[in-house]
Amino acid sequence: SINELFSRSQIVITIDEHLKLLRNIHLSTSTFFVLEFMLALAASSLTFLFTYSFNLSFSAFFFAPVIPLVLLRFNKHMYVQKFVMNFPDALTMMRNAVKTGQGVQSAFKMVSEEGPYPVNFEFERVVQEIDLGAHIVEALENLYLRIRTVDMRLFRLGIVIQMDVGGNLSDLFENIANTIRERISLNRETKALTSQAKASGTLRILLPLILSLVVNLINPGFFDPLFTTETGKKLLLISMGLLSVGSILIIKIVQGPKI
Repeated sequence: SINELFSRSQIVITIDEHLKLLRNIHLSTSTFFVLEFMLALAASSLTFLFTYSFNLSFSAFFFAPVIPLVLLRFNKHMYVQKFVMNFPDALTMMRNAVKTGQGVQSAFKMVSEEGPYPVNFEFERVVQEIDLGAHIVEALENLYLRIRTVDMRLFRLGIVIQMDVGGNLSDLFENIANTIRERISLNRETKALTSQAKASGTLRILLPLILSLVVNLINPGFFDPLFTTETGKKLLLISMGLLSVGSILIIKIVQGPKI
């Protein structure tokens, strides 16, 4: 049926996973899409009310719903970053649990109950999947699909190899924790070294917009030909395109290497 196809869509599944990460906000995917449609109508109506332009109103109808999607993606990025920051402490808890003779599942359960957020939330889902009959490898694979980081991939592979051929789990947890801490330290040093370049790049991106506003305040109507003539509109589109390409290049240049 249509509902089944809708629920199995990859976009819907991705949005549903993003919505689950919102703390203190409980939204179903269907409710989210209804709110998106209402936002599109509201933005389109308000744009037409203030501009009397069908073109701008039509554009607002399609661009306004993009804002919540961008915010959801940003929230997911911050969620993963917070997970990475707290994951070493969780690994230390697992190492201590294994050293005392507890099994892997018991270590997971300890992290789900006592670990820092959002690591505890993710391992609570892992424990729930295992309790419902999923194999531990399958539960870890689902965790990796939610938290796609190099450290999580290493953690998952380490557990799988240990289950197949054996090995010292406490050493595995300790080594991964030390690796993550070293990477976090190097990332902080890199950000400190590239902070001046990033500030300079941001200024270069914003400078054309700031100068345009200043010139328009000093001489109102100076930029009117850009909006009222066909040649001006074409030049405006070209300049916006070049500004966008330049901004992307500047961001890529000043962005520090990923470690």
